[in-house]
Amino acid sequence: MRHVVPGVLLIIAAIHALPLAGVLGGESLVRLYGVDAGGPEAQILLRHRAVLFGILAGVLTYAAFRAELQRLALLAGLLSASSRPWFART
Repeated sequence: MRHVVPGVLLIIAAIHALPLAGVLGGESLVRLYGVDAGGPEAQILLRHRAVLFGILAGVLTYAAFRAELQRLALLAGLLSASSRPWFART
């Protein structure tokens, strides 16, 4: 059971690391999301989002190996993952 939380954190980290490819620019954003990112402002926002997801992925990975950080990391991952459906609903 003590390996379940670290395993879940590593899976969540991998999912959050996927958008990191968007840092490379517009073509990467189109491949990731299947839509044109629009003008330069939207591309900047999406690239910034990719960086933030990458940072969160790093924190989740680190927390997988640090028991004292696991609750906080699980909360951060849960909030991140649940925010998109919540925003899409409103």
